[in-house]
Amino acid sequence: MIHDLVIRRIRPDEAGVFRGFTFKTFSALLAPPAVHAPEQICLGAWVQGIPVGLALAGPALLALGRYQLYSIMVAPAWRRRGIGRELVRAVAAETGRRGVATLATEWSDRLPGAHTFAALLAGTGFGAPQATLLRVSGPVAAAERLFRPGFVDRIRADGLRLRSWQDIGPAAQALADTLERTGGIPPWANPVSQWQELAPDLSLVLTDTEGKIQGWIICTAQRALNRWVFPIGWVSPAYAKRGWLLAGVAEAARLLMERYGPDARVALETSPHTPAMWQILERQFTPVAQWSDRLLTASVTVDTMQPAAMETTAAAPGSP
Repeated sequence: MIHDLVIRRIRPDEAGVFRGFTFKTFSALLAPPAVHAPEQICLGAWVQGIPVGLALAGPALLALGRYQLYSIMVAPAWRRRGIGRELVRAVAAETGRRGVATLATEWSDRLPGAHTFAALLAGTGFGAPQATLLRVSGPVAAAERLFRPGFVDRIRADGLRLRSWQDIGPAAQALADTLERTGGIPPWANPVSQWQELAPDLSLVLTDTEGKIQGWIICTAQRALNRWVFPIGWVSPAYAKRGWLLAGVAEAARLLMERYGPDARVALETSPHTPAMWQILERQFTPVAQWSDRLLTASVTVDTMQPAAMETTAAAPGSP
């Protein structure tokens, strides 16, 4: 333990020296108004006035009632001295002061230093990491070959009808909004979060033979990268084990290859809530993919964490 370590909230005029301590994605949290926001936690670490570490946290992005550790970094020359551990404990203490019981974090298993980060979390009391998302990217021709010939036709014989989002997307969105309000779907399944980049010609609505909407496959376009992402796939629980969602993905892949060619890149995402899709992507697509990763998450109940070895103070007008 470094005895002259000071951890406290950073001031706006200090933000510049910490920009190299986080990813560009989170650098906005170091600028006003975010750095002033009472719900945000921006903690800097100093040793003898030298900035050596930074931790950023705040309300969880997708889970209400918990806080999320967004980013933590210690200067290379100061690592393996317990500074990261003290930053995590200080963030937990700040979380508890806000009346929040749980601190969570998530990261890619491809993150540089992912094993070191996981060890830091384990050493500060976080639970074992859980895989919450599998992401796989590769040529659409490889994705389309995942499904056996005639697969979609067999599922159609079971009553599945596939409609373009261009045709009945507004009705599907209205249903999604209603279901989310009433607890019928989790927030991640609502397509509204993807409206800005939604590709209506490749997004599909799943209906039964009576035309009742039973689910949707959402595609978003990243045209500059020649890549199409399928971040959301949801189907009514009554049809979850009948292959409807898989058939929707298969048809979307076929349409993508037909319109943009076999070299167009597709990025597929799935969660443990769709085990059949997870199994197909992991066993069949990942070996031929250009890129894949797992999103991991871990959490801790803050009042069970060992207190920080030094006091975390509010930002003061003087030097650290």
